[in-house]
Amino acid sequence: MKKIKPPTGSMKILVEEFNVTRTTVVQALAYYNNSDVAVLIRKRAIEMLEQELKEVNEFEKKLNAE
Repeated sequence: MKKIKPPTGSMKILVEEFNVTRTTVVQALAYYNNSDVAVLIRKRAIEMLEQELKEVNEFEKKLNAE
């Protein structure tokens, strides 16, 4: 099943950014609907995942450099 799992703590951020309920965010990330808001929520969640991955990679480089 296709589903976006955003970083820990980002659900609250998505709820506040889009001024929607938590249920709306959960349904958007689970691809239950394709409304304009749902698409925007998914894009933002992917941006958050990419940012988290970037931070992890930078941290890993620091560890390997030591």
